[in-house]
Amino acid sequence: ETAQSAISVVDKFISDTKPWNLAKDEAQSGTLDLVLLTAVLALRRLVAMLAPVMPESAQSIWEQMGESGLVASIAPANIEWAIAPDHRIGEVKPIFPKLDRKKTMDYIRQEEEAKPQPAAETPVTPATTSVATTAPATPATHAAPAASAGEPLPGVAFITIDDFAKVELRAGEIKTAERVPKADKLLRMTIDLGEATPRQILAGIAQYYEPEKLIGRKVIIVANLAPRKLRGFESQGMVLAASIGDEGRPILAGFNEEVPNGAKLR
Repeated sequence: ETAQSAISVVDKFISDTKPWNLAKDEAQSGTLDLVLLTAVLALRRLVAMLAPVMPESAQSIWEQMGESGLVASIAPANIEWAIAPDHRIGEVKPIFPKLDRKKTMDYIRQEEEAKPQPAAETPVTPATTSVATTAPATPATHAAPAASAGEPLPGVAFITIDDFAKVELRAGEIKTAERVPKADKLLRMTIDLGEATPRQILAGIAQYYEPEKLIGRKVIIVANLAPRKLRGFESQGMVLAASIGDEGRPILAGFNEEVPNGAKLR
């Protein structure tokens, strides 16, 4: 949790100072140097904090920063908030390469297709009895249809009704909506779920929806999702949306009929 909070602080610092813009203005070179130095010093401590859970990635980052030794053996608090003027970084290379969406989905499909399919069960035919009966024969139209097993979507596993029951879906009405400063994708909304006070929920839909046009709209909320911090704001739930096209364009889920705020979906 401490590492996650520190990462959020550093992320906000970089987003707020925008070093990529400072680099375009020679008059801001001193500010740029200070921003980059602060980022490097913060990264050194972050890497040491992450080393216990990401040992290989943390060590790779540590060496790319021009540091020596095993970072997992260094306590974050013992790392000095200073760096030698002649310090040089090492060879820089991607630690977490960006995944190619198409290649990844193709690989998943190939894996699914390669799985052995279960053999179809042979239906058991009841034995014929020689005992006479006076009961009338059951009309064929009353016979129960043969059961057939449904198939999940490709790459999606079945869940039980108990799994689904853990998700609390509620209808909510958007009361306010605004863009999150210095975050191109995030909208901050307050949504009425029929509770004492509206929920604050953040969603990455700012590129596709104008905030003022969302006011009064009924949406579907995952109401029991654990809160999390995004750009300094606590998001207290999740708005459901479909993902359309290769770019994953969100389409908010909603209702065709009037639904009271807080109504439970099941």
